Amino acid sequence: MEKCLLSIDWDYFIYTQDSWGSYLENKKSLLDLWYKRYIQTKARGEDIRKTFQLSSEWEVFWNKIKEHFQFVNDIKVYVSDSHALSYEIAK
Repeated sequence: MEKCLLSIDWDYFIYTQDSWGSYLENKKSLLDLWYKRYIQTKARGEDIRKTFQLSSEWEVFWNKIKEHFQFVNDIKVYVSDSHALSYEIAK
């Protein structure tokens, strides 16, 4: 396999005990909905940050990836907040 695109959704590593419903990343959810959730948890005397934890999967992730992919030293790496960039790169 000469070329391959690996797009990783880092949200996979974030664990929450609460079901927040939609996790869409657009202006309405990022600003309005999450601000509302923050206010609601604050009103209950809770810290919204404590409802999220880093999954233990991150500790073995790269070892699992290296079982299936080989990376060259001069590999190009792109970091983005959306998989949409992957579609552009793959064209």
